[in-house]
Amino acid sequence: MTINNVGGPGAAPIRSVPTVKPQETTAAQQATPAGAQADAVAGDDAVSLTAGTRQLRDVERQLTQEEPAFDAKRVEALKQAVASGEYRVDSRRVAARLLDFENDLSR
Repeated sequence: MTINNVGGPGAAPIRSVPTVKPQETTAAQQATPAGAQADAVAGDDAVSLTAGTRQLRDVERQLTQEEPAFDAKRVEALKQAVASGEYRVDSRRVAARLLDFENDLSR
């Protein structure tokens, strides 16, 4: 297959690359268990994590193991109270919390 006009006018066409055949295994490779070959290769490489990366990994583990950050029962009770018209909003409390929030932002 030839792809033309790659790289602009006058560029050489790109031709497909033939498929590479898998290497044949030698008798020694066939006699060695696959795990031993992997261990020999892996033994040459080493990975070390920075302190920040280890800390991030630990935090991620804790977050995935903890309970949700909200109380599902309370949320359901509030939904029912709103749906039935029983939920009352304390406007003074809401206003006070908004002012507190704005004051915290301005600091």
